[in-house]
Amino acid sequence: GWIPDLGDTYICTELNKAGIVSKKEWFNMLKFKLKAAWTHPYEVYNYLSTVKELVNKVNSKKINWKKPKYKKMFITNILKLEKQGKHNDAVKLYTDNVIKLSKEFKTNFTYSKKLFKTSFFDRAKSYCKLIFNPRNLGFLYPYLKLKVGKNGN
Repeated sequence: GWIPDLGDTYICTELNKAGIVSKKEWFNMLKFKLKAAWTHPYEVYNYLSTVKELVNKVNSKKINWKKPKYKKMFITNILKLEKQGKHNDAVKLYTDNVIKLSKEFKTNFTYSKKLFKTSFFDRAKSYCKLIFNPRNLGFLYPYLKLKVGKNGN
């Protein structure tokens, strides 16, 4: 894959390592995640807080990330909904697919049952958790590195 190894592992990182994600798809997924961080902060915080554990568990069970179904689940179908202007549906599908992946590999993975919180207090709390824990925004590093690198800096 072409994304630098950050020592962290996310689903898109694993798909990139498998060599099945283009730069354009990865950047479009980054835009989706950034938008989701604004529109659905709790879901993004929950994902970033738990996905490394899930990916490690499915990797230990020998998942084949090169299977087309995983790209379809986590990239193709998500970007299709985004292109259609169905952002909320895309966030819901991504979340549902994380849960499906967990069930497929029988990981006993726990994902919050309180997703899609909409109260002002819950959203504000989630924004704070995202912003004040810089580790949660680590998925930005490759984007920033590539953008800065293009400018010769």
